[in-house]
Amino acid sequence: MELHLEALTPEARAAVEKILQESGKPLALVLSELVVRGAEQTTRSENGATRSRDEQELAWEKFLAAGRMHAKTLPEDHVVDVSRESIYGDRGE
Repeated sequence: MELHLEALTPEARAAVEKILQESGKPLALVLSELVVRGAEQTTRSENGATRSRDEQELAWEKFLAAGRMHAKTLPEDHVVDVSRESIYGDRGE
């Protein structure tokens, strides 16, 4: 395996070198672990954009907060009918 650490930014190279010193593991193993960790923390959304796990959690929290704010604008006696009949009733099945 040929590795080109010179392609890394100085900060990234310093981080890799620090991990190498602290772990005592071979360079190839450290780099493969970093790649796996990065892959686990990043997923691809439906539109192809990549988001980290933290970004996904933040987006979910924003979505929930918006739903809660909307719910506060509804009258207290407001009822949402999510029964199968109300959802599919007009289809003529």
